[in-house]
Amino acid sequence: MERANLEQAQVSYNQGLAHLKSGNLDAVIECFREALLLNPNFAEVHNTIGLIQFQIEKYENAIQLFDNALAMNPNFAEAYNNRGLARSKICHKSEFPKVIEDYTKAIALNPKLVQGYLNRADTYKNLTGDNPAAILDYNQVISLDPNCLSAYINRANICFLSGELEKSLFDLEKVLSLDAAKSRSILWTRDSQIPSGQY
Repeated sequence: MERANLEQAQVSYNQGLAHLKSGNLDAVIECFREALLLNPNFAEVHNTIGLIQFQIEKYENAIQLFDNALAMNPNFAEAYNNRGLARSKICHKSEFPKVIEDYTKAIALNPKLVQGYLNRADTYKNLTGDNPAAILDYNQVISLDPNCLSAYINRANICFLSGELEKSLFDLEKVLSLDAAKSRSILWTRDSQIPSGQY
């Protein structure tokens, strides 16, 4: 495939992403169609369309698109993570291991993929009941992103239910301190913009 086509496909894809942020879906479709005409094996396009399908709760369509992306790029960590998330919405409990397998593959390909650890932890906690495994993943999330509120909240919940009240309280205090800091930051930003008329 010609380099010029690949470069133009990337330009079209980037334009599609910009239209996606502004909510212009017709323009997104047109840009993505052009990108796929120039590069039929553009895994990122399939992954992004899969995310759109996921957002509108078309989970089976989303899974198929993530499958397509992975067929084109078997090392696409985010597509494994996204497929796991879509599978978790519609699968029977007998298929939970497949969901965990997708997250595990995503993490193996990208050990810094916070969302992969978080999704796998949530699956352990909420779907399989494997709380020790969930704690390990929440620990990893916190080591990668010390400001992740949901990891602290979920870890606190597990500790509380298992009778580890001091650990639970520690995490809840951390949530309150992070949340307060976040609130102060938002207020400071708003107050600093009032005089200039930006708010």
